[in-house]
Amino acid sequence: MKYFTKVHMYCPIINKIQFLEQYYFHNPTPPDKYILFAMTSIVLSVFLPNVLKIEYFNYTVEQLTECQEALKEKALKLLAIVYKRSMISTVQALILLSMFTNSEVDEEDTSHWFMTGMAIRMAQDLGLHRDCTKWKMPDYEVELRKRIWYAAYLMDRWVASELGRPISIFDHEFDVELPTPYEIHTPFTSVRDNTPLLILEAESSLQQKKPVYSCFLYMITLSQILGQILVGFHSTRGKQNPYANLELLHVLDRNLLNWKQSLPVELNLDTVETSMEEFYAPACTVNMVFECTWILLYRPFIKLSRDRPENTELAVKALSICTASAKNLVTIVESVQHHSFLALPWNMAVQ
Repeated sequence: MKYFTKVHMYCPIINKIQFLEQYYFHNPTPPDKYILFAMTSIVLSVFLPNVLKIEYFNYTVEQLTECQEALKEKALKLLAIVYKRSMISTVQALILLSMFTNSEVDEEDTSHWFMTGMAIRMAQDLGLHRDCTKWKMPDYEVELRKRIWYAAYLMDRWVASELGRPISIFDHEFDVELPTPYEIHTPFTSVRDNTPLLILEAESSLQQKKPVYSCFLYMITLSQILGQILVGFHSTRGKQNPYANLELLHVLDRNLLNWKQSLPVELNLDTVETSMEEFYAPACTVNMVFECTWILLYRPFIKLSRDRPENTELAVKALSICTASAKNLVTIVESVQHHSFLALPWNMAVQ
């Protein structure tokens, strides 16, 4: 499934091995239908041009487009019953639907803002914002809850920065530990001769403790800084007088630099190899969002004020940083293959 090879790494809110066991073998049950509808709709939507190049795929553009629309419509039926279906799988489906909004249909469409809000409220209703490491539940379920919560956390900040809306999740309102960058195990696996390659690869990564989700982990810690920037300098009060909070500017500047220096080898563009697409595309994504965050931090200080001539030096510095970040973004974009960007959540891509 192309979803797991191209999309899942950016937002691993599905237990990959467990889902594949459900999908291929109905072990122990079939997968949730709304999650399946959302996933297949996403894959058809973002990879349709590439799918058509596959010789054995005997469908026309119109047929595949119709199929994608039908799957999306089936997934969106969840919205009609969302208040009666307070479940982990509902939160997962809502996050998937809000992540891949088609902006080409309607640039003013803000449905993802409302779906993200519903996902956040339901996650809180289910207690996903609480530390559950000491609760009586399996480790794999604890880890999945962490990932779903932080996916909602990321979407909260991405959508807020994209639309200029206030964030909904504040750091002091939850105590969830950070997730791990590794695959999640599941008790529902069984030994068989016809195990699909995706399951074998996932199990191998789990055994080797391969950090396949480092991108997601570092996006979370970067989004923590982003949230502080949005509240401090882009909120209703914060943007009235950003110069009143220069101490926060220096703190966040230092935090961003420390974050950048802490990147592991697989996410550092100076060390990761372009041929390693499994890591190179996520590395480019993380660094793109870093540059966007730099711009959001310093953009409020570019404009010169006649009333504050002493801030000219800061304005020049801000302009220099934003210009350099914009150039870095162009360089990164030009180095990544087109289909890698198609797999990005839309809100991350437009940030």
